[in-house]
Amino acid sequence: MCSPVIDFNACLRKRLVGLFEKASFLSHSCTPNAIVVVSPTNHRIEVIAGRPIFKGDPIYIDYDYTGDLRNRLEHRNFLTCNYFFNCKCTLCSDPTEMGLFLSGIICTKCKRRGRQGVIAPTDPLNMENSWQCRKCGFERTYAAVTKVVADATNMLGSSVGNYEQIVEKVRNSILPPFNTVVMQAELSTVKIFTNEDFQTTCKPDNKSVDFLKTAMRKRLDILELFYPSMDRRIGK
Repeated sequence: MCSPVIDFNACLRKRLVGLFEKASFLSHSCTPNAIVVVSPTNHRIEVIAGRPIFKGDPIYIDYDYTGDLRNRLEHRNFLTCNYFFNCKCTLCSDPTEMGLFLSGIICTKCKRRGRQGVIAPTDPLNMENSWQCRKCGFERTYAAVTKVVADATNMLGSSVGNYEQIVEKVRNSILPPFNTVVMQAELSTVKIFTNEDFQTTCKPDNKSVDFLKTAMRKRLDILELFYPSMDRRIGK
């Protein structure tokens, strides 16, 4: 009887599990306005506002502390499988994902005409419905979109560690720059470049340093947009 209560309401910090009655009533949002901090000394919980919260406003925290670069489908699936609810927050309800198109693909029809159109779900709360270009209205099925993303994942994954190949493939791919597949490939390359063993054998040149700066700036921009300023993910 106790296990589900702890699984869905407790705060987990390393080897400690705490169940806090009032804090357990806090709702989730993928763009939270507060964070939860548990003191390592007295084990008391603090709920800290990360954005302006006015009287009567709901207080939201993010239940998912593990994935800041998931697209909406992955993120909502995580919440459904682990917390058994379908998130309908402002981010999940926005087909453009706050204008970033984390899940979107570039419209090939617009691209051939020299335009910049992005295909996004017509119903973001049911992404298996049809997808449509926000500019020209060209439609793709969910199956077609997932195939494009899977192909791009394999293509970019084979170039991790080679920033020049990633930059070139992203330029020629049909994924927008903030698509999570693109950013994951960039972040994986950043981790390789910042590894101490790599730096002792290969000194980064100016181009690679510029790549690192751009990739980390993109990541930070998203984190600052989604999460309160003191969120631990922004400090990573």
